[in-house]
Amino acid sequence: MSGTLRICDVLRQCRTDALCSAFLARCTNAPDPDGVQKAFHAFLHELSLITPQNTDSVTVAMAHTEQSDHVYAVHAGDPMRHGFELVPWAETLGYFADRESIAQFGPEYFTAAVLFEMTYFGFSEEAVRKKRQEWFG
Repeated sequence: MSGTLRICDVLRQCRTDALCSAFLARCTNAPDPDGVQKAFHAFLHELSLITPQNTDSVTVAMAHTEQSDHVYAVHAGDPMRHGFELVPWAETLGYFADRESIAQFGPEYFTAAVLFEMTYFGFSEEAVRKKRQEWFG
């Protein structure tokens, strides 16, 4: 699909300092902001080593509500919005990125929200895998 952007493409286009600032702005209740910042930079490095899995049926978009701005995944042919905090990172990096959301919110803000969702259960894929195992066996 020519002209499409995947999450990994948007991530590569982001300025790291702006991305980090946007991510930290979502971590308002973090007891150790410096620790979160260090973990985030390590997480970005880990993501750079992952080969994205092309997932041609899922798009990530962003919406504004009264409470917050949030990201969600939409599967082709399914109008339901889905979370993706338990999805393997290689798969999420291969999801399509909604161009309208990027235009509306900006690439760093949009990507920070995606990364926040990806790290909801921790900054390691092992933590995400354990949570997925705990919930779904």
